[in-house]
Amino acid sequence: LNKEPFSNSPDPEFFYHSREHVDCLQKLELSLLLRRGLNVIIGEVGTGKTTLCRQIIRRFSKREEVDTHLILDPHFVDANEFLITVVSMFTGKKPLKSSNNWQVKEYIKKYLYRSGVDQNKTTILIIDEGQKIPIFCLEILREFLNYETNEFKLLQIVIFAQMEFRKTVQKLPNFADRINLYHYLKPLNFRDTCKMIKFRLEQSRGSGKRLELFSLPALAAVYHASGGYPRKIINLCHQTILTMIIQNKKSVGYFLVRSC
Repeated sequence: LNKEPFSNSPDPEFFYHSREHVDCLQKLELSLLLRRGLNVIIGEVGTGKTTLCRQIIRRFSKREEVDTHLILDPHFVDANEFLITVVSMFTGKKPLKSSNNWQVKEYIKKYLYRSGVDQNKTTILIIDEGQKIPIFCLEILREFLNYETNEFKLLQIVIFAQMEFRKTVQKLPNFADRINLYHYLKPLNFRDTCKMIKFRLEQSRGSGKRLELFSLPALAAVYHASGGYPRKIINLCHQTILTMIIQNKKSVGYFLVRSC
């Protein structure tokens, strides 16, 4: 191995294009390119939301006509703090201290019109850990969606959130009504679980013969224990590889996985 095959960091090179993730990526990419506005991706912990978030950023990073901005932790104290953060991300400058919230919103609106209409650019705001977004931030995001031409929304919003975000959305019908893409990210099936494990081993191996470290019963045991959740699969496979090395074994079998 040249690299650690089951690192828990979202390395783009180790992103396995499962049917579940490809389906979500394609829908999301189309929505952003068509400038449809608000997109919400929800899923249980460990389904790969953060990895998808990085993939979207990576896909648009080489496009000069697209500006992508990421908020990793949306837990803001008040509306003013959120608006200042958005302005700083979009323009690289902070608004004047004397500016009130209305003035800052107008500043953002003018920026989006200048960028979206005059320069024909697509501005994307991606929010990870969306379940942490306060209600007042969601109301501001809803207002941002009012900034539009006759053909498209000036700001594209993508929210990646855990399942509890559904309750928040249900409480805000005005916000829910604006959602263009609402995608539920499911765990992997057995076939994709096996392919993901083999893909990661292939990506990390050095030159030489193909690695067949996991027996079929071992793969079944990994799927059964993880439920198909990518993060659990990665953590369990990492432990099994370590145990295999410590026990001086050449492959991972069913009972080794079960012991881990």
